[in-house]
Amino acid sequence: MGAVNWEYWSELGSGFVGALFLLVTGDPETWVIIRQSLFISITASVASVVPGVPIGTWVAVSSFRGRNLLLRHDRRTVHPLSADRD
Repeated sequence: MGAVNWEYWSELGSGFVGALFLLVTGDPETWVIIRQSLFISITASVASVVPGVPIGTWVAVSSFRGRNLLLRHDRRTVHPLSADRD
């Protein structure tokens, strides 16, 4: 095992402490960035759930031509939540 690069860990630690300091002191610029990031993440989640849940429900409960092709999967693999394990 090689020598430990303490300078790297020192810089990493001081960066972590600096980031924590910005959060704790309530730096306005930091909180604007956090708010914007949360807004974008929540908007993207809602934008994907709104059409995704109804479409997924429709595919699960309806019968239509091509459904088997759409839901085809490799029979050699086992889904991790499947109770059907050999």
